[in-house]
Amino acid sequence: APEGGAKAVGRASTEEVSVAGHQPQSSATEEQLRRIFGVCDASGDGTINKRELIKAVRRHADVAAFFGLPETIQQEDGSRTKMELVFQSLDNDGDREISWGEFTHWHAELIEQETLARAP
Repeated sequence: APEGGAKAVGRASTEEVSVAGHQPQSSATEEQLRRIFGVCDASGDGTINKRELIKAVRRHADVAAFFGLPETIQQEDGSRTKMELVFQSLDNDGDREISWGEFTHWHAELIEQETLARAP
């Protein structure tokens, strides 16, 4: 799909995700990123789907903290909406799966925003 195509509609930016509650962590090393991605990719197929993300967040406090999500994802308290925003901000191509490239791109955007926020 071309950039800015129909799939981009409704995609949350990393800025929206940051404002929505917890703050995602931008200080992870590549080794930490690979570990977090591996924990989330329970099926080992090289992508993370929503179910895998929710399960990883529930089971691993460090993964929840990395994404800036609470460990409990529920419809009633807004945490499900927050998780959806995080997922959408990661899923650049709208295929409902997060690839390693999308994951590292999302993390790079976090670092860039943090750097810009600190600039005078």
